[in-house]
Amino acid sequence: MRHADRWADIVGDDLAGQVKPVMHGAQGQQLCTLAISAQARDEAARRAGEILGRIRELIGEDCAIAHWSPSWLLPVVVLVTGSPAVTDRQAVEDVLPQTWHDTIEAYGTQHTLILQHGCETAVDRFVGEWVARLELPDGAGLMSAPMSVGTARHYDRATEVRDQQMVSRRPGLCLSFVTRTGEVLPATLAKAIGRTAWAAFRGMPSRAAISRRR
Repeated sequence: MRHADRWADIVGDDLAGQVKPVMHGAQGQQLCTLAISAQARDEAARRAGEILGRIRELIGEDCAIAHWSPSWLLPVVVLVTGSPAVTDRQAVEDVLPQTWHDTIEAYGTQHTLILQHGCETAVDRFVGEWVARLELPDGAGLMSAPMSVGTARHYDRATEVRDQQMVSRRPGLCLSFVTRTGEVLPATLAKAIGRTAWAAFRGMPSRAAISRRR
């Protein structure tokens, strides 16, 4: 969006950090935004007329924006990783419903939970198959988001690049399936987390699920 640096002046300091412009729809006539909470979304909708007036005033007669679409809610991303030694499907599937429940408790029912994971381990496969088996309708609030390693483009750095991309989605939790206490994240994933400014600033909560059965 043009004049994005003036966003706080447009929507107010209280909303600027909670509602962000992401794109123009309807051939540039609709402003689409992303909100971090239902409360912020609803407050932005309440002020829509006032905010659109400020946008038109700022841009002038060239302003094509006529509507403000109700804000999408920022999804909750949980980064799921697992040791290659974890092969117990039930141990993985026992944890996933509780993670979904905890997400609803913390963020409410209106945020979509995205289970972000790779495509290499049994844990990755179990996560994707668990979500698929639920056969949830669109908009049910749960998604599996596998991300493969692009070896054709990045060669020997492919895993590192993929892990950095997963971390860049700003997960709120890292869920690790391991076989023993003290087992750590894959080296490339730990490096990606440590190198991300957001993760270094806020810290990324982690939860380890120990599977002793093979």
